[in-house]
Amino acid sequence: MQKNIVFLGATDNYPMKFCAENSKNELIARGLKENGNDAVFINSPIGLKGNDSFLTGEKYGITYYIFSHVQKSKPFDLFKNLRLIYGILKEKKKSGGKNILITEHSYFPLF
Repeated sequence: MQKNIVFLGATDNYPMKFCAENSKNELIARGLKENGNDAVFINSPIGLKGNDSFLTGEKYGITYYIFSHVQKSKPFDLFKNLRLIYGILKEKKKSGGKNILITEHSYFPLF
């Protein structure tokens, strides 16, 4: 049975930044892909500093989403990004298989 695994906030603006956290999660996701599962990285809703737009792409068959940076002067942008995340989760949900959400502890109450 194919699984749909979504990593929410478990990466640090993958693939724009290089860090151990991103490398570890990339290796896990690549292993999952090799075994016929889907893997998606949804980065932090706080966004990438210096990024003014929503970015999406694919690396090694892993789909990733990067959000626009939330500035202190525009706190409602965070809600816009959270709304985008809900839309992505709804779009990625598969009715014919297992859906697994791996989330960072700070996002657990939201989802």
